Amino acid sequence: MKLDRVDTLDGLRGVAALLVLWAHFPSFGQSELAGLSKLLSTYTFAGYIGVDIFFALSGFLITRILLFDREEGRLSFRNFYLKRSLRIFPIYYLSILVVGVLITWEYMGYVAV
Repeated sequence: MKLDRVDTLDGLRGVAALLVLWAHFPSFGQSELAGLSKLLSTYTFAGYIGVDIFFALSGFLITRILLFDREEGRLSFRNFYLKRSLRIFPIYYLSILVVGVLITWEYMGYVAV
């Protein structure tokens, strides 16, 4: 048995990421459209909804992987956490480095803890 990729969930994950970006996007200028966009993002809780969707999808997909591995008889929490670490930590440290170089190292202690 093969664990197939669910393309629809990739699209939903993209929508969740866009909601979070929309909530954090600064409104440039004083146009009515910029003000309306910021107002809509604030009152629709776009960022919170995006984060909730993203975490729900992550939980679903991780549970799916664990159940599949258990069914196949190759469940190993050590390997599971190793794969997660190799997937998460490189981009985490790269993000810290890029933000530190491009913006400032002054406040990076709060992020890099």
